[in-house]
Amino acid sequence: SIQSPALLLRSKIPDPHKQIGKNLRLHPVTGATGVMPKDHEPVRSWQGAPMTTVSNVVAAGPDNDMYGSKLECPIAHPGITSALMPWKSGAEFKKRMLNYPSTAAIIVLTRYK
Repeated sequence: SIQSPALLLRSKIPDPHKQIGKNLRLHPVTGATGVMPKDHEPVRSWQGAPMTTVSNVVAAGPDNDMYGSKLECPIAHPGITSALMPWKSGAEFKKRMLNYPSTAAIIVLTRYK
């Protein structure tokens, strides 16, 4: 939890090496989805093992200092996917869920300095 270091510091827990909060690393993450064309094979994001595809093509970053991004293809169960969809109306939600088998998801993890 992002609040753990603050909680530990306030609790006065012994920290002889002054390490509480020093190793916290944040990895901002964003996601994107896309619906494949009707003539494309279904994506079936609910099948397979989670996080099996990772691209490190841009991981080095623009300055080659390893502060770039990683692209991952997560498993996307219907319940998780439906909870993350924007809500406009019941009809729009139904349309999105009917397109779910052809929807691909990608997450982008960014290493933050």
